[in-house]
Amino acid sequence: MFNRTFPILSLALFFAAACTQNGTYDSNGKAAKELIPIQMGEKNDYGYINGKGEIVIPPNFDEANLFAANGLAAVRKNRKWGYINTKGKMVIPPKYDSANDFAANGLASVSNNWKSRYINTKGEIVIPPRFERTNDFAANGLAVVRERPKSGYINSQGEIEIGEWKYGYINAQGEIMIPLKFGVALSFAANGLAAVEENKKWGYINAKGEMVISPRFEDAENFAANGLARIKEDRGWGYINVQGEIVIPPRFDGAEDFAANGLARVRETGRFGYINTQGEWIISPKFKAAGDFSANGLARVMETDYFAYINAQGEWIILPKFIEAGDFSANGLAKIIEAGRSGYINANGEFIVEEIDVEDEECPISVLKNIQGKIIWPPQKKFQALCKEYKKNHELKIAFEDDEDVEWPHKAAEQGNAEAQKELGWMHIAYISSSTEADRVEAAKWFREAAKQGDKDGQFELGKAYAFGRGVTQDDAEAEKWFSKAAEQGHVWARDLIRLMNDVKQLKEAAKQGDTHAQYELGKLYHKGWWEIENETIAVEWYKLAAEQGHAEAQLILGHMYAVGAGVEKKDTTEALKLYKLAAEQGNKTAQRILGIDYHCGRGVEVNYAEAIKWFRLAAEQGDSKSQLELAHFYAEGHGVKANKAEAVKWYKLAAEQGNEKAQSALQNLK
Repeated sequence: MFNRTFPILSLALFFAAACTQNGTYDSNGKAAKELIPIQMGEKNDYGYINGKGEIVIPPNFDEANLFAANGLAAVRKNRKWGYINTKGKMVIPPKYDSANDFAANGLASVSNNWKSRYINTKGEIVIPPRFERTNDFAANGLAVVRERPKSGYINSQGEIEIGEWKYGYINAQGEIMIPLKFGVALSFAANGLAAVEENKKWGYINAKGEMVISPRFEDAENFAANGLARIKEDRGWGYINVQGEIVIPPRFDGAEDFAANGLARVRETGRFGYINTQGEWIISPKFKAAGDFSANGLARVMETDYFAYINAQGEWIILPKFIEAGDFSANGLAKIIEAGRSGYINANGEFIVEEIDVEDEECPISVLKNIQGKIIWPPQKKFQALCKEYKKNHELKIAFEDDEDVEWPHKAAEQGNAEAQKELGWMHIAYISSSTEADRVEAAKWFREAAKQGDKDGQFELGKAYAFGRGVTQDDAEAEKWFSKAAEQGHVWARDLIRLMNDVKQLKEAAKQGDTHAQYELGKLYHKGWWEIENETIAVEWYKLAAEQGHAEAQLILGHMYAVGAGVEKKDTTEALKLYKLAAEQGNKTAQRILGIDYHCGRGVEVNYAEAIKWFRLAAEQGDSKSQLELAHFYAEGHGVKANKAEAVKWYKLAAEQGNEKAQSALQNLK
């Protein structure tokens, strides 16, 4: 029901299935793990295919999860969640606002009206609704639960303040085994330890609630199967063992758990690579995007413009050619998009299921074909019905276009044609940034006309109008109403925006309670723009709140915004420098490098080689290749420090090993 960290707010249009757990085998021995949900059909509903590309369960659901070990999968239909078996039969009716997968003890956490409860495989309530949030039961029989105090207080502005969430653990009988006293808590890992936050620091407890690794980390994740856990300190992410000893020093911008092949995906200076359990680079950080290694030993990566798949030695197994690429699922298939093609491939790069457009001018409809070229979706009758509907709309449009006395789509829209009404709406807001309020009002008017006729695109666009206050008064309830109508007809983006709006609500709720991570995420949300909405002024407001509480990334970005005058009244290099220093003093290597450049070049400060070297060195020691290059230059040229060829070579080599071409060239020149 909840995650420790707030979700990254991006639309899951490509990897839309909620694949959060690896299914195994159900009690009847059926390979539930082979079934994965995919979107298909005219409504973009979810169904399930197996590893052969055969449709096992036809598309009939708004959303769908992977099957759990007991052979049941959570699915969403008509805005409610229920559970199906591997035959596609609804065994627990869809009546919940949200639903988790079944845990090994046969219980699943479900929720209605923001209250969570646990049910068994018959849908019977085993633990009644008591807690506001619950999570799945771990192997030790304990589950995380969350509650907020029932009472609060009024602050100096007259606003009601309610205390922060508290986390604890219950057993399968609903009894509290570890009191609700933690700021945040994760589920217990297989080794019997769970990461918890206490007084803004992270540590680890055992099943008795005893703190076995003292809370001293800025952030932490649970222990992985290899006995290492990811932790964050001032200088970045690293790894500890079960004794709490640091085995890989914190130096990475981001880090993931180790895969079965002993490699972990980590990020350094904006690039992804893979390390072993000694922290050594096995595959250097050269990828713009990357995934974890799947069970088949392949990982998706993007080095330049296209995704490819590599093995544990970093060798290309499937060459770079994909615009989008997903990880391989348990059934051995990965979803990809390449120029002119999309579908599911196997580990050899062969299409097992391919989505193609029927080459028929009278009926240009997308279908799914298997490896033998046979259409597996839609069925023949449904295909014919879709063609009939397309021809009807197409003929009406042609009729109006042939009429020289009118301009398509105006007359058609006035006569009630939903397609034309949408066209008019889109024409008025073709360029959001330059459209006037009158344009937006007119667009909302025509989207409403199309929406009232049941057109899902019109409903979606009207929902956006209400969500963002375009041409209508901003109204979340109206936005959700129209998004829901569109989603019920299979509009994928509408489903995503409903989730996104809920995510934003949760972020704002937490941010107002002082959660720095939530404040930072909201800053990024408005800074980078979500669903065409970019507001740097609002972004600055949220970044400021996080920066004031010591969030280094927020301080860094806010410093840059002051430096360039984005979202603030005017450029302020003094304020920018102050913020960069705050972030740098916390070990943020990007801020340290920026300070090095500022003192080197005299940006907003007097030129000071000693200060420049100081900050470049701090960043270089954390593995920042650009700072390593700059530091090498200082030693090579003797600026602010005695010339030292050996030191120059040392830092050039470190930068060159990370793929820095300038460092590689400098090394050649020194020889």
